[in-house]
Amino acid sequence: MSRVRLTLTALGTAFALPALAGAHVPPTKTTTPALTGTWRSAPEPTPLSSPFDESVWGKNAKATRTVVMTITASGGATLTVTRKILDANGREIKSRDIDRAR
Repeated sequence: MSRVRLTLTALGTAFALPALAGAHVPPTKTTTPALTGTWRSAPEPTPLSSPFDESVWGKNAKATRTVVMTITASGGATLTVTRKILDANGREIKSRDIDRAR
């Protein structure tokens, strides 16, 4: 994933979460179950095919990103973005890079 796309995604999320928090409805028995829980995105692979990427990570490597959002019954939320680099065989070759927002 390109840095620009990642930055735009992070900025969009940063502006969306306070708006959602401002629109918070006090938990009731009818609304709490619908709002609480965990959402997990499918891993989003991005090929690393530039000459520089191939020289660093090897041919056919790819970056993957997974987003997890957890909303608690008290109204708190955590957004976690996990990025990692996989080689051509699908093995992780770079430690995970994890960003959290609460």
